[in-house]
Amino acid sequence: MMSGKIYCFFKIILITVVIMAEFGCGNINAKNVQMKPTISNAPVKTDRALEQGKVSMSAVNSKTDVDSLKKDDNKKTEETRDTLQVKMQEYDYRNGKKYLMQYQNKSEVKQIILVEQSASEFSVAKLFLLIKSESGIWKEVLQCKAYLGKNGIDKQREGDVRTPTGDFGMLMAFGAKDDPGSLVPYTKLTNTMYLCGDREYYNQFVDVSKIKHTCSGNSEHLLSYIPQYNYALFFDYNKENVYGKGSAIFLHCFGNYPYTMGCVAVAEENMIKILRMVDRNARICIYPFQ
Repeated sequence: MMSGKIYCFFKIILITVVIMAEFGCGNINAKNVQMKPTISNAPVKTDRALEQGKVSMSAVNSKTDVDSLKKDDNKKTEETRDTLQVKMQEYDYRNGKKYLMQYQNKSEVKQIILVEQSASEFSVAKLFLLIKSESGIWKEVLQCKAYLGKNGIDKQREGDVRTPTGDFGMLMAFGAKDDPGSLVPYTKLTNTMYLCGDREYYNQFVDVSKIKHTCSGNSEHLLSYIPQYNYALFFDYNKENVYGKGSAIFLHCFGNYPYTMGCVAVAEENMIKILRMVDRNARICIYPFQ
């Protein structure tokens, strides 16, 4: 009898322990509740994520606003710098300034090429291309190295290997290569084209397939001068065609030497830029450094 009672007692205790474990009544489960996050924490994490998302979006919007302000400020700074640069440039071209002033109010002249001889090297120059805005302000769009005649400037006669000094207009553009988009009317060279050095057609562009004339050795067979005449501008030095005063004076591409025989030369890529930016009314002005 006693053993049956003892068995029943232990059975009751065992059932009680199981029930307590099932319903979380006990120190062990209480500790587990403290150590393990419950599902109730999930919404908190979601809210935080949303809050972080809002902060991130706000940060993005703020960054966008800051970037926009920076762009506006940069644009204003660039505009101010350009304005100041133009004002400064008015005094940066030494003898070239007089040409800028001369053509300031002449509406037909919208581009000027200034060629300023170096102070130390006779055959070296700086070339500046300036374009005039609608408000009449000259703005520099190109600056590059140029070569002049081997003996410098101030040309007086044929064969003195000097580049003429002064202010000249554009006659035509030509070259051995295809038209790069020249604003001055462009002629692609053929084997029958010369710049004549004979008295009859002195200092004139001649196509002997169209004119009955045989150009002498004093003339330039244009396709014989490559790469110089890959691209070129013929400007109007000696436009009266005075025999012996000098002929075939061009703005053309660099050749094999750091000088020319009387022309102005620049790198081919700069020659292309010039052709694309100057029209028939442009001026080329050549002057000494002073």
